Amino acid sequence: MRVESKDNLLRDCSVQVYDCTQQKELILERIKEALKGKSTYSCLFLFTERLNEQTEIILVTMGGDGMLGVFVDDISKDSYIAENMNHLIFVPLPYGTGNDISRSVGWGHREGPWGRDLDSLVSSLMKAEKDYFTIWDVNIYAK
Repeated sequence: MRVESKDNLLRDCSVQVYDCTQQKELILERIKEALKGKSTYSCLFLFTERLNEQTEIILVTMGGDGMLGVFVDDISKDSYIAENMNHLIFVPLPYGTGNDISRSVGWGHREGPWGRDLDSLVSSLMKAEKDYFTIWDVNIYAK
């Protein structure tokens, strides 16, 4: 699929869709292969090239805040992926109950025009602003 990116350049990307609840091991392998530059496919993740030729992996979750949290937690347990989290871009699409994270990063609280079809979604992803978040690991101990 060729799509226009934010910098108005045509980029090649491919899309494959996986069920995060049923195919976790396969998803982990696909992410690792992409990080190592051995593949050009995805988990409703898209692989494109940045201007500096560095691989960019966009991971799209369809669910709510909890789905994104569980997904990030699950994949970050793999040491290779954890060491390369800076190459991953997470996009939480609002298909959950509250959708607070999706709303706060500009995807809205329910499906928008990007939800018409796969082409619209990919085009919206390629033109979206990117931002950085800090992932915290908090442990609470009872006295």
